[in-house]
Amino acid sequence: MKKINHRQIVYILLIVICIYTVFSLLFPKQSYVSKTNEIKSLDILGEVENNDVIEQTFISDDDYLKFGIYLATYTEILREGNLIIKITDEDNKTEEIKVMLSRINNDSYYYIDYKLEKNKKYDIAITMENSTKPITLYTTKQQTKDAELKYNGEPQDSMLVLSFMYEEDYYFNIWYCLMASALILAYLVMTKPSKE
Repeated sequence: MKKINHRQIVYILLIVICIYTVFSLLFPKQSYVSKTNEIKSLDILGEVENNDVIEQTFISDDDYLKFGIYLATYTEILREGNLIIKITDEDNKTEEIKVMLSRINNDSYYYIDYKLEKNKKYDIAITMENSTKPITLYTTKQQTKDAELKYNGEPQDSMLVLSFMYEEDYYFNIWYCLMASALILAYLVMTKPSKE
């Protein structure tokens, strides 16, 4: 049985890498990317307690898979209560999401699995129930198109700090394949048997 020499193994490896590269180009991996609206004069809304109502209206500037609300717990660990987030789109379709406050960390975004569509208007109403401790939400003076924030019915001169998640094609692994291919080709050239 004829033995396979090391150059043949390298050729096989090069073919496998080329096939993987083509496959990655045709079917790229998806990665999550976050986008946060511009922050100008970061502030807090004030203490949010049970039955307070925060309403944020805005128009989505793109298609997103989820959005995040920037929250703070005054460094307290919350063990009781729920955050209720009611989302209404411009077609008057409403979805209510209940989040246990124990899942919320201080000074961090909590992301809601709700798809936003580009150029559609949304209204987010946030309330809290059965909590023994207040929370707050971060705001920015940087306004976006048709954005309006109300705190217990009172208009505010700011809007909630929101972050948005979307997917984009991930091609970085192809660079690894190209570099590996270049190294293999260099190896094949340098180890090419000389003709007698």
